[in-house]
Amino acid sequence: MPREVPMPRGFRRRLWLLLILLPATLLALPNAWLSSPFGTRWLARKIHHRTHLDTRVDSATITPWGGLTINGIRLAQPPRLAATIRTPLVRIARVNVTPVWRAWLRGNPETHRIEIDSPHATIPAELLLDLAKTANTTTPRQQPQSPTPTPAAAHPTPQPPSPPQPTPNPPAQNPPATPTNTPATQPRTQPNPSQPSQPTTWLHIRNARLTLVSASKQTTLLDALNLNGSLPTGGTAAHSTLTLQSLKARETTLLTGLQIPVSWTSPLLTFGPIDHHAANLDFTLAARIGKHSALPFQLDFLLPPQPLPATTLPHTLRASAKHLAARARLRGLLLSPSTWQGNLAAETRNATLSAHGHTATFDTGSIATLTRGGTITCPDARLISDSLSLLGNATALPDGRFAAILRIVTTPGANRSITSTLFPDPPSPPAFTPLSSPQRNAFDLEAFGDISHISLRLGKDGPVIPVIPAP
Repeated sequence: MPREVPMPRGFRRRLWLLLILLPATLLALPNAWLSSPFGTRWLARKIHHRTHLDTRVDSATITPWGGLTINGIRLAQPPRLAATIRTPLVRIARVNVTPVWRAWLRGNPETHRIEIDSPHATIPAELLLDLAKTANTTTPRQQPQSPTPTPAAAHPTPQPPSPPQPTPNPPAQNPPATPTNTPATQPRTQPNPSQPSQPTTWLHIRNARLTLVSASKQTTLLDALNLNGSLPTGGTAAHSTLTLQSLKARETTLLTGLQIPVSWTSPLLTFGPIDHHAANLDFTLAARIGKHSALPFQLDFLLPPQPLPATTLPHTLRASAKHLAARARLRGLLLSPSTWQGNLAAETRNATLSAHGHTATFDTGSIATLTRGGTITCPDARLISDSLSLLGNATALPDGRFAAILRIVTTPGANRSITSTLFPDPPSPPAFTPLSSPQRNAFDLEAFGDISHISLRLGKDGPVIPVIPAP
């Protein structure tokens, strides 16, 4: 019987060393490739394929225990805006994805968790207008017509001017009802009562920032700073809290230290309701978004009846009121602006406006605004008193064009004083519209153009002055 040949001791050591080093080698090779220019360009092409934007990636790693980590992601602005806005559209310091490996091996990309560190989105307003125009390309292009107000009757509460008609068929919706002190209603979509059995999937966000800018004016319009928290986005129902350090509009701080309760019950992610105090007012915010490819959403805003303390407004205006109430809602598919529908209704009583050393008190006031298919319409806005009434309406199209009118009804002497204060050096005298009573006349201030070229007409058939000259 032949004897077994013993394995050399050195060979056994090398075999054990190979078995130990082989997993490390298999792990090091893909990580070396992912961090190389070839790997980062490959990842950038994958992101570009989904976003259609120029993309750069600094590096990436992958491990069985830590998942996939991508560092230094930058998505460039669209080509026509890249020369004006140097900041990337999206910049993310780090993204980490912890997969469910068994599901990935079956071709189902499930995740346990996603971490996004220091994301910053800089969104131009012009890009949002482009999206709205693209969504409305099936609508024939129309030119906004100049408003042609009907002369108001000679009494303290004149009739409002006819609304401008930028489109031949304006939305045929009724204005929302007068706001009342009732909680915001919930969206029609109801959560599925059956709860998934799999663990909750989490999206962790650290130091997020969202900035809305104007490329044409080179200014920041809105800035949401330092958003932190965890979002449950799948699996079993869960709750969490997001924190927002501040929200600014231009240089004005709107909100600070906002705590946002979040709850997930498939298929709805609910934010709020949030009871908050800002700008001397108490209000409630709430939002819902559905887990669907088009992301159906609803936003609700409620300002219950309350007094407005003396508040400074832009252009040296100051306002106060003994009664103010408002309600607003916006809903649709987040990724399809043409589906957005919104309503705003507000009312006031005993309101006071002060400007340039003059003060006016109004008995009642109201405004109604509608959003349909990317078009924003204000069919009626008014402030009424015995001595002075302000009446207006406006329409803005998805491509940025708009037409608006403000009718000022008061005594002839007061109207001349108001126009001389607002427009001290017009190219020719403003035009006034006589009414049935000689104690009253009307001054119709018309605004028209688009976001890059705004003009004012000082009265019916009056002189036209540019506010923002055409480029």
